[in-house]
Amino acid sequence: MNSSTHISRLRTWARHNLFRTWYDSIVTVVFGSLAIYVAVRLLNYALVTGRWDVVRRNLKLLLVGRFPDDELNKVVIAVAVCVLWGGLLVGLVIGRQRRAGTFV
Repeated sequence: MNSSTHISRLRTWARHNLFRTWYDSIVTVVFGSLAIYVAVRLLNYALVTGRWDVVRRNLKLLLVGRFPDDELNKVVIAVAVCVLWGGLLVGLVIGRQRRAGTFV
């Protein structure tokens, strides 16, 4: 697919889904502007004004709370099991989509 076809499809999609009526256009512009404002403010906080030394000092407390130190292996095992199950599920879903020919 060449660049002009891709841009044409994007323009058609935007016109159909974001700018169909005048009030859809207003809602799109208002919420798009709000999303950009929030993203800029969050990036400014994260990169410029954030106090990350507090997070570094209290990282264990933020991650596991007041869980006893000698039983943290239970938390690690629980997280590992959840990650393994999630990976297995994603692998099964993608495999099924590829076999069906619907994987994007």
